[in-house]
Amino acid sequence: MLETNTYVRCILIDYSKAFDTINHEILFAKLRTLTIPQLIKQWIMNFLTGRTQTAVTEGTTSNWLPISRSIVQGSGLGPMLFVVYALDLKLVSEHNHIKYADDTTLRVAEKSSVDVATEFGHLEDWSRRNKLTINKDKTVEIIFRRPKSRHFLTPAQCHSHASTKLKSNCSMCIPH
Repeated sequence: MLETNTYVRCILIDYSKAFDTINHEILFAKLRTLTIPQLIKQWIMNFLTGRTQTAVTEGTTSNWLPISRSIVQGSGLGPMLFVVYALDLKLVSEHNHIKYADDTTLRVAEKSSVDVATEFGHLEDWSRRNKLTINKDKTVEIIFRRPKSRHFLTPAQCHSHASTKLKSNCSMCIPH
């Protein structure tokens, strides 16, 4: 991207408690659309269904309550289920993002046909529909620029729909 652009804006998205807030009904609907054997889909749904939890505070135990959100983070299955959950995350420009488990990076080059605010707004909309919360305190923007840019002007900082500035607008020079 830097070969043909003066800069590339990268927004490293952090979701608040990503694995803990996966909505089971949404996940199950997405699992049903996959072309994997029905037996595997059913096994995953059974694995997540019927779980309960309780808490103990100062010696007092709460009532047992059903768990309708979250995937088991420490399991090998957890990251794969998050990938399934995010399969339908498509940005306006197909080349503007990278996904790995619960890590999403938005990349928008200087000469992109879609600006960073539009892409970030689209990502916020998808997150809201899928009941995920972007942690704006941990979501950061890094601007990578070419080293030979003598008169580099930092682009305007990205604002979300709620007009909240993202944290850390820094610039890094990438040597050839």
